[in-house]
Amino acid sequence: MIPRWLLWTLLAVFCWGIWAVLGKLIGDALSPAHTQALSTIGLIPVMLGLGVCARPVNPGNRLRGILLALGAGVLSSLGNIAYYDALNRGPNAATVVPLTALYPLVTVLLAVVVLRERLNRVQTAGIILSLVAIYLFNVQQEQGFLSTWLLVALIPIVLWGITGLLQKLSTNHISGELSTLWFLAAFVPVGALLLAGQKLPRPSV
Repeated sequence: MIPRWLLWTLLAVFCWGIWAVLGKLIGDALSPAHTQALSTIGLIPVMLGLGVCARPVNPGNRLRGILLALGAGVLSSLGNIAYYDALNRGPNAATVVPLTALYPLVTVLLAVVVLRERLNRVQTAGIILSLVAIYLFNVQQEQGFLSTWLLVALIPIVLWGITGLLQKLSTNHISGELSTLWFLAAFVPVGALLLAGQKLPRPSV
């Protein structure tokens, strides 16, 4: 029987894969900020479902857990904007998407520093290979090692990596469902600010 955590992991990978493709299909039709703001609308039914199904909180500081989840949501929103920008700048989605998917590397490194977690040899080898992968994604570019699109792509890697650590810390105080609810709730004010700061382009006739 497949463990529940593995089923959720496979579902997450599938959903993120579709999200990545849709982000590329949007292209230049919307700015990265508008894409992030409008995508927040799709979170509303998920938030409503979480609001109904959220389990009681874990023993811990409820307020701290909520604040950590909100902070993770804000950083994730900003990382998404940079990700959409990288998709527009990058050579293709097949290059940008796998590269930005290396963000857990940042989470792991932060866990070692902040949470004092230890890495075994396999995990250490994985980190080294991840760094090599970042180089290989850009080695064929004529602009040199630090091309513009790669610099932009590093932003979501860092922000999403910090997000992962904050989400872990949040679930030490509240349930996963409640943490996710507040994480997604942070997207709403960020999206509203983005729309207030930039007017939507008029549809072409």
